[in-house]
Amino acid sequence: MAELKGNVMGIFKGKIGKISGRVKNGKNYFVSLPAEFNPSMTPEAVARREKFKVTAKLAKAIQKDEILKSIWINEENINSSVYTHVLKLNYNFLINNSPSIDNLITPDNGFNPNVTALSYADGTISVSVGALENILEINPETEQFIQVHGIIFADEPVSTSANELFMYENFVSEKLPIDLQNPTEFSINLGYKKKRSIAKYGSLKILLAVITTNNEQQYVQYSHTHFADNL
Repeated sequence: MAELKGNVMGIFKGKIGKISGRVKNGKNYFVSLPAEFNPSMTPEAVARREKFKVTAKLAKAIQKDEILKSIWINEENINSSVYTHVLKLNYNFLINNSPSIDNLITPDNGFNPNVTALSYADGTISVSVGALENILEINPETEQFIQVHGIIFADEPVSTSANELFMYENFVSEKLPIDLQNPTEFSINLGYKKKRSIAKYGSLKILLAVITTNNEQQYVQYSHTHFADNL
């Protein structure tokens, strides 16, 4: 048995592959499972593993976005990695191994993003954000731009070339000058590779957040998560 030094993975309890983790007297320990160990194949155990897999990949996608990652680090009092924190936070919100309206890519204390329209077609995400003058107060000296950060979840494969039953793709819009009095329109071209991957699935969901930034591309304010399905 080995004691985990440092906080690379956060506090971990449970099993991943051939590694099992547990906490004793405030310390995290890892042990290698026997070579002949076989995970339970009961329907309940299989369902838990599948749900964990979907949530873990969502957490990985959130951590992959440096702005989203920095928001979680700065705004949440977490004692683990961002990955571990958002995994635990999102696990119970999945419905039928799929993200729901309750899942989060930003802390839920953000401003109302006021998304009035959201669509996906032929590799392009279109987002309309209504006027924010009655929702958001900004300091023009520290907030100059607004942009959208988000994650696509695709499942229900329609192609035999789909490698997984589901997939996630990150996306970020261009940054636009802040105009609180008028709607802001974002058009996000995902590129050929992501478009081709998404086309292998029949169901799409999007989780996004609206974020204001300064000239150094550092976030200043962020919205709570906007969720859309049936795209």
